[in-house]
Amino acid sequence: MGALRLTPEKIENLAVEIREFLLEHGLWQDVDIYFNHKRFGCKDPETGHYFYNDREHLFVEEGIEPGYQETPPFDASTLVLF
Repeated sequence: MGALRLTPEKIENLAVEIREFLLEHGLWQDVDIYFNHKRFGCKDPETGHYFYNDREHLFVEEGIEPGYQETPPFDASTLVLF
């Protein structure tokens, strides 16, 4: 029996749900969520300024693939991939 896979729409809905959970609990800081060649983050890609737990500044970047490091740097963000 083959594994069931989520559709791109369901994957995006899951990413939104995770981001909302983190926002509701004051945990939306230094987090990047990668999905469907997109990235949700709290860092403004144009200015480099971070907006923690700020619903007025939610960033979505398109055409993004997550980088991979065997050992993340000390100040690494939380990374959620799916």
